[in-house]
Amino acid sequence: MPRTKSKRELERWVRGVENAQVAGNSVGPRVLGDADLTSLCAHALLDASEEQALFRRLEWQRRKALRARKRQLRGVAGSEQELRQARSRGMRIRNFLVMSNVRLAVSLSRRYVSPVMPLEALLSVGLTTLIAAVDKFDVERGFRFSTYATRAIMRDLARWASRERDCVSRYYAHGDDPAWQTTPAREDPDSGSSDESDLLTMVKSMMDELDPREQFVLRRRFGLDGEKCETPTYGALGRRLGVSKERARQLAVSGLRKLQLLWGRVETSAAI
Repeated sequence: MPRTKSKRELERWVRGVENAQVAGNSVGPRVLGDADLTSLCAHALLDASEEQALFRRLEWQRRKALRARKRQLRGVAGSEQELRQARSRGMRIRNFLVMSNVRLAVSLSRRYVSPVMPLEALLSVGLTTLIAAVDKFDVERGFRFSTYATRAIMRDLARWASRERDCVSRYYAHGDDPAWQTTPAREDPDSGSSDESDLLTMVKSMMDELDPREQFVLRRRFGLDGEKCETPTYGALGRRLGVSKERARQLAVSGLRKLQLLWGRVETSAAI
């Protein structure tokens, strides 16, 4: 069991954190999707005294930054440098606190993993909530940060998972609807042929970004392979892939969700 730091050692250690003399990375959008989990969880856990000391120093740096900002608005010399320093040190402490608790977010996120709720998406929710929890935590209330963060992360994960299940349920409810299996003919075969061709080319290009099994299900299910034939059921597609009907449905859902995200990027680029 590690020896508890003395007051002097603890103060020196905290100064090392805020001055980047103690190793600590940061968590941001770059690592939410494809970061190596082993690396993310390698950060040492904090004991109660270290945690309290860091949160108190974080609050002190925030107040210092606020005072410096007020001095800056009054045009006081040196206040701008003081503000930058306080913000920089506060951010280092904040990042260190987040990294020290990443394994908590990973552990809680794993509980909700399913074929339609991948760990990457759950981690995005869990880590975002963890960062917000660090910003909101009041150390003077007397309990450990892990207690507060666990409640917040579990709450947000449960809400997100519930929304995802509702989305999937709505899709399943209409998945075998004959209306989904029929493509209405155009009244004028020659109208808009160029636009339709461009759209089909774009969709096929986005399809290349999907998992091969997702491509297979969507191409056969929605006629994106150009073949004129009866729309196969999920059961038939599942047998072709060697998976269950339910798994074939899940592949369709995940593929459509990815296409929606890719289409959103295309629209954003077009708007710019």
